[in-house]
Amino acid sequence: MSRAGVQKTIVSADFGEDFEFDLPLHVKRFKFKVPGQPTVLCTGKKLNDRALSALRRAKRGMTITIFDIEVLAPSAPTVSVREPLPVVIEITS
Repeated sequence: MSRAGVQKTIVSADFGEDFEFDLPLHVKRFKFKVPGQPTVLCTGKKLNDRALSALRRAKRGMTITIFDIEVLAPSAPTVSVREPLPVVIEITS
C-alpha cells in the first residue's frame, strides 16, 4: 500500500460475514509501529499526528504494523470482544 493510502486508513473491525448477529464494533484505540520509530498509541480509528510523522519516515519495502487494537460493542457493553489480529502493511511508494 502507498504511504498516502496508509495516511487515509480508517481502522475498523468486524466478526466477518459468517457471524449471525448484527453487532457493530467501534475501535477505541490501537498501536502503530514503523520500524526504527517508537510505537505510537492512537485513540479512535484514525492515525494521529505522531503516527503520521512516523509514517513519513517509512521507506519503500518497510512493513508497518497496526496492533493491540481495542474494540467495543456499543450496543452490547457487557460483551467481551477478543482483540482483533494485527494488520501488517508493506509500504510500496
